[in-house]
Amino acid sequence: MIVSGQTLWLFTVAATALLLSPGPNMALVVAQGLAHGARGGIAVAFGILLADLAMTLLVMAGIAAALAAWPGALAMIQALGALYLAWLGVQSLRRHRPQGQVKVVRSTPAIVRLSLLTSLLNPKALLFFLVFLPQFVAPERGRVALQLGLLGALLALLAFAFHAVLGVASAHAGRRFTPGQARAAWLGRLQALVFFALAARLLLA
Repeated sequence: MIVSGQTLWLFTVAATALLLSPGPNMALVVAQGLAHGARGGIAVAFGILLADLAMTLLVMAGIAAALAAWPGALAMIQALGALYLAWLGVQSLRRHRPQGQVKVVRSTPAIVRLSLLTSLLNPKALLFFLVFLPQFVAPERGRVALQLGLLGALLALLAFAFHAVLGVASAHAGRRFTPGQARAAWLGRLQALVFFALAARLLLA
């Protein structure tokens, strides 16, 4: 095997421990699961999966290392990510109409795009892949790029499974809240709060 069984086991344990730590992806999954049900939570998980695979390819190609060596590029990505998240927060607030009618429904493709862009515009996520994956690479086994690809794909699949379960659990929890417009209004504000908090976190990181 290009990656040893022991390395895969250690990698899986380490990745699972990191996934259990609260972070922006977890907050996004919970917010969309509460607002849009199981499909929302799973859609976010799928968007994160696509972003993780994309960042794995960037690490394999050496692009992530090049970006990390140029602080200006990371700062630009960081600013764009914060602006995008803040814009999403404003959009969520605008869905709460004065008459009490709330429009919080997003299509599944829109939720996937939302989570994909949120992940890709977070330079900390790219740096994480750049720092985390190489720790489990054994150069003596050769084909380093392939090792990085296998480990990145495993991390992406583990993250998808975890976030999908979390999204479904959030959807079940959301059903216990007050039904009707009051619930929709509360969830709309919750989404806005999550987006603003993520934007602030990204800027202050």
